[in-house]
Amino acid sequence: METLDIKINKMKQYINTKDISAINKLKLSVIKDNNKYNLNEDDFKYIDEYNYYVKFLRNLKRYIKSNDKKNIIIKEYKDNLDRLMYIIISIDINTISVGIPVNIQTLSGSKNKAYMECVYYQYKERSSLYINNFRAIKSKKGYGRKILINLKDIIRDINKVLKENNLKEIKIIEGLLVADENIISEKDLRNLYKKYGFIIDNQNNISISL
Repeated sequence: METLDIKINKMKQYINTKDISAINKLKLSVIKDNNKYNLNEDDFKYIDEYNYYVKFLRNLKRYIKSNDKKNIIIKEYKDNLDRLMYIIISIDINTISVGIPVNIQTLSGSKNKAYMECVYYQYKERSSLYINNFRAIKSKKGYGRKILINLKDIIRDINKVLKENNLKEIKIIEGLLVADENIISEKDLRNLYKKYGFIIDNQNNISISL
């Protein structure tokens, strides 16, 4: 019988390789409290980590299923607790809308996550990514910060997809600073945007050139 640490390493390998076809075939179950005592003593210390990666892969399967018609970009990082996590981007190239929906979010085994709902606009003179909504489930868990820290790297990958579809590269990110005061104050959100290079005007319009 495989120990939990071996099972954890196998799940990490799936996450590293991003083999969606293989991941979709996995049957995964968390270890519930009433089943903990069926484990050997050495496995006890791995229960939380094991459950984290089971939830991670289950969340990934659900995400892929609901976004299977879109271009998907998956980028691997580590969270504040040194656990693997993704920033995952969906681009709805085939939309019939005026702009192309681009959604950026963290994906992990945690209930906490951050997401940035955007729209790509192509104009004659330039193209831009407009942030319609930027939220985290909880403040100060590091997930929103993770997106902002890596935003320019994320845009480079988005631009590759745009270029493959004969669309102009994103040269500027724009939006409106709107804080959900139940999660983060406007002051804290303003400071967070500024920390990662955004310019904010008197009307709370935000922008960063790339």
